[in-house]
Formats: sequence, C-alpha cells, structure tokens
Amino acid sequence: MLDIIEQISVGYQRKSDTELLDCPEYQEVVKARLCVMVTKLTQLTRVATRASATLTTHLIPPLAISGLLMGLSAMSFVYLGNIFGYWCYFQNFMWCISSVSTLIMYAHCGQKFENLTEDMFDAIYNIRWSSFNESNRKIILITMIMFQEPKKLRFTDTVSCNYELGVRIAKGVYSFAAVMARLSSSQESL
Repeated sequence: MLDIIEQISVGYQRKSDTELLDCPEYQEVVKARLCVMVTKLTQLTRVATRASATLTTHLIPPLAISGLLMGLSAMSFVYLGNIFGYWCYFQNFMWCISSVSTLIMYAHCGQKFENLTEDMFDAIYNIRWSSFNESNRKIILITMIMFQEPKKLRFTDTVSCNYELGVRIAKGVYSFAAVMARLSSSQESL
C-alpha cells in the first residue's frame, strides 16, 4: 500500500512544481494514481471494519475461555497441588504458554495494522501535493482526513487489539498471580 502512495509522482521528479501545475498530462496521471490509491485505502478500511466485527464475535469468546481456563488452572495449582504433585506444574505451564502466545499474536497483529495506517498517513502527508491542481489537492485532503487518526482493530469503543491491550492483560494476570501466591502462602502457614 505504501508503494502505491509513494509512486504517485514517479516519473516527474525532475520538473518543478510550477511546470507540473500547468502540465495537463501530469495532472491526469496523478488523478488516475490518486483514484487507485483511494480505492485501495477504502478497501483496506472495509477489511479493517470486517476484521473488527470478526474480532468481536469470534475472538473474544476464545480469549475469555482461555483466561477462564488459565484462572482455573491457577486455582487448581493452589488447591490441588498436594494431591496431583508435579502434574500441576506442567498443566499450569501449558495453559500459560498457550494463553500468552495467543495474546501476543493478536496484540502484535493489531499493533502492526495500527502502525501501517500511521505510516500511510505519513506517506500521504509527504506526497508532492504542491504540484497538484485543485481537484487533485481535494482528493489528497479528503484522504488525509480519512487517515488522520490511525485505524485500529477494536473489540469495543474503548478496547482495541494492540500492545496496550497486551500490557493491560499482563498487569491483570500478574495481579491475579500475586493474589494466588498470597493465598497459597497463607494456606501453607495454617
């Protein structure tokens, strides 16, 4: 996508902005390239909207189940550790690895998408727009307004799939583990 944006003025770098402003061939080429860019950006936005809807319906339940199983695993470690012995360590290790790897994968993919849209805005901003006629400038302006804020893959209005979500969940898991460790140590002292 970034290569489409960066290729808008290719082939006309040697001419000055005033020469290009009066060149109808250049303006038509730019308009065609801008239309391709807007079409691709619109498709990207549509895919992001569908992905957000998919995240809401298909991703939250598995992540919730994974978190619940991780919690149950931690509770079984605390309360059933004496009965099952070392099996609890293996069980907790497997739950933690699967949950953490799933969380990292989704947070990383969401953050990459957010970074891509930020990079697209920067690329659009750095286009040689001063050589464009008025209609081409309007197209660039509308595109810049569309991508002024980075697009995010959102679960809800306040929760988006990115590194911030990963940090929030890691803090929650750490707090839960600290409480469980405290409970375990208080049970051993009785």
